[in-house]
Amino acid sequence: MRKLQIFFILLFLISICNITSALAQESGGVELGQEILGQEAMGQEIRSGLPKAKTFEVVEPKEEVKENRGESSTLSTVLLYLPNRVFDLLDIFRLRVRVGPGIAAGFQITKPVRLRLGAHSSVWVGLPGARQRRSFPWPAGFQANARAAASVFSVSSDISTGPDHSYSEVSVEAHAAMVGLDVGIDPVEIVDFFAGIFLVEVREDDF
Repeated sequence: MRKLQIFFILLFLISICNITSALAQESGGVELGQEILGQEAMGQEIRSGLPKAKTFEVVEPKEEVKENRGESSTLSTVLLYLPNRVFDLLDIFRLRVRVGPGIAAGFQITKPVRLRLGAHSSVWVGLPGARQRRSFPWPAGFQANARAAASVFSVSSDISTGPDHSYSEVSVEAHAAMVGLDVGIDPVEIVDFFAGIFLVEVREDDF
């Protein structure tokens, strides 16, 4: 009888242990679930606290910039008006007095009607002639030339440095021994000069 009592007591203790273990596992599962939920909530808070990506938009040039450019262009036109008219007037004529060794002769009545032959290396002073591009009309310089030209055909050496007679120029040149002269006039430059008074460019040589 005593043994039977001991058996029931042991069985009761084992049952209590099993129940306690089951309750502990259930409590641990609840805590784990709560921990996972807490971590997810924390992640959402962190994501919500991060700065949002900035968006950029293309900004069109302000009208003020365009107006400033227009004002600058107008100002330069006003300041350079008188120098450009003087340069256009000087472009009409060519009068180069040359000093240096050589022999050459030629004429031109526009480029299709021309004949030039000779060679010279000299310094020159005077009116340079038509610029034909934006450049300063220097009143002196150095030129070396060795060429033969007839109408639009021309053969020159690699050392040739001008002058570059314009297509519409009428000119004549001669060089003997140590002295030479190159004289010409350009009708298109006359038109360019008078058109320039009204800010109209023909040769596109204004600054």
